[in-house]
Amino acid sequence: MVDLVTCGAINWDINFFVDKLPRTGEEVRINKIQRVSGGTAVNVSVAAARILGRDRVALIGAVGNDEIGDFQIDLMRKEGVDTSSIIRIKGEESGQAYITIDNNGENEIHTYFGANHSLSPIIIKERKITNLINEAKTVVIMDPPLNT
Repeated sequence: MVDLVTCGAINWDINFFVDKLPRTGEEVRINKIQRVSGGTAVNVSVAAARILGRDRVALIGAVGNDEIGDFQIDLMRKEGVDTSSIIRIKGEESGQAYITIDNNGENEIHTYFGANHSLSPIIIKERKITNLINEAKTVVIMDPPLNT
């Protein structure tokens, strides 16, 4: 049994740091690139696991059957998040967000939802996942596909 179950987006964030955001058709120089684990469900899960402790938080979500998915799951496990309810979607890329951030902190976010769109009511209704939800003290749902 876990204290908290989160359900929602798992993304790999690629942050581009620039002096200013480009206008339409304008090219701007990227000063720095940062690649980090992201997605609202991942961010909440990791923060909660750091507070509540290892194996007290589980994440329900979807990643592609790709290197990003492997890396994401490994990172969450290392942070103490139960990843047993993350599904792998064959033939689909994991979610990715491309974020351009200027010197003032203003940003533009371009998101490829990828495997995140595969999280469906059918998956949520699987016995393993419904048991996890029913046994948890709290469930937090963040931006899954609307029908889910």
